[in-house]
Amino acid sequence: LNNPVWPCSNPDWKDAFVERKYGHYFSVAGGLQALLRKRGESECYGPIARLTYGKQFTPLSSYRLHGLVSGNEIYGRKYANVGVGADYMVDLTAMAYGYNEDRKFTLSSILGATANVSYQSGSKFQFYPEVYAGAQAAVRISDRYTFFYEPQLRYDFTNQMKHAWGTNKMTTSQRLSMVHLLGMQLRFDGYTPANEKDAFMER
Repeated sequence: LNNPVWPCSNPDWKDAFVERKYGHYFSVAGGLQALLRKRGESECYGPIARLTYGKQFTPLSSYRLHGLVSGNEIYGRKYANVGVGADYMVDLTAMAYGYNEDRKFTLSSILGATANVSYQSGSKFQFYPEVYAGAQAAVRISDRYTFFYEPQLRYDFTNQMKHAWGTNKMTTSQRLSMVHLLGMQLRFDGYTPANEKDAFMER
């Protein structure tokens, strides 16, 4: 679109997205999760994988539901984690330049939370919640497929790794971790249904 339509200027935009029942997508991603603070020379990182269902419900925003698994070895202690989570995404590119369903590159902000169960070798299962903030840089390679890179900063509310740190109470910096994910997204219905594109853009 040469003259993009500003999504917040028309109250019918949200209704258009909801009534069309478009915007459902699915993604798979994998990468690394690492503690921001190291103890001595120990490397504190491990693999992470995520399966996601998402729904774009306005031109600017969408929600996602996740299932994820991760594992690492921290100071000689092995951890395995399984979790579910949800987050909210805002398309910063659409916010700045207007909605354009033909756009190839988008940058979005992310805010979310996860509920996890962790198992430490030689110990018991432990529940721990996390909150996170991040961003997603996405490149659309076709009408249905999008490749993305997603960095996240996560905060753990529990003291599950206090023994690895040799303390009874973890500091804020010890609770922080960084996640780097690369993934592929499949949009079930595509971005531009031929029979509805013109009517949608006229709203």
